[in-house]
Amino acid sequence: MPAGNTDGGQWTHEGGGINDSRVLSDASPDPIRPGAQYAARAPRGGNRPLAGRFSGTPRQEAEYQATQVRSGRAITEVQRIDPTWQPTPSLAPPQNIESAIRVERDIALEAEARLDVLNRLGIDSTSLRPNEIGRPSEGILAPGGSSMGSRNPVAGNNIATVSQAEFEQARDQLLVGARPIPTPRKVKGLWFERQDGLRFSLRLSEDHGPTIDIVRSNIPSIRDGFKVHQR
Repeated sequence: MPAGNTDGGQWTHEGGGINDSRVLSDASPDPIRPGAQYAARAPRGGNRPLAGRFSGTPRQEAEYQATQVRSGRAITEVQRIDPTWQPTPSLAPPQNIESAIRVERDIALEAEARLDVLNRLGIDSTSLRPNEIGRPSEGILAPGGSSMGSRNPVAGNNIATVSQAEFEQARDQLLVGARPIPTPRKVKGLWFERQDGLRFSLRLSEDHGPTIDIVRSNIPSIRDGFKVHQR
């Protein structure tokens, strides 16, 4: 009932209700994410049905909404850089509001960890310019026909070591004209494909930090699996 009425703030049994389109126009459950909306509100002090499935106290409702905002914001930030990224699906659907809160919190933590990796690799939405024409991949990785960097005999001939400045320059040049492509979930980085067909990844190596991996090469002097580490 509307404010100003003697019964203002109370539920009415006539019309409306949780099935009324004026009340529930956008409150249907999300088919992918658990509990995207609260379907209806009970009288003050009572529990709220979570997307028509779970009941929660006002505190739980507030916590759920806060964790959902946090997870949604983190996913949006990651997907600005890696449009194909999705959080790991939950092994079991939530059974109550507390488990729904945990699912949202896990999603937020996973997305934030992914964003941290991308930031440590020097990848952000401003560094991606897929519509620009960059230098040919051969001129970046094999100037003069020889692969860049020096070779450490212990590391192998397919691994080049460069200074931090050289690494960052090569990374930034490779990103011009490159677009993110689906990346295996276990890879701690991101795969790209350049306009000339070269596929490479930027990832974090536990031993060497940021690393360039050549996934598929169309350069005669650069083999698939060629790696660039920084000192």
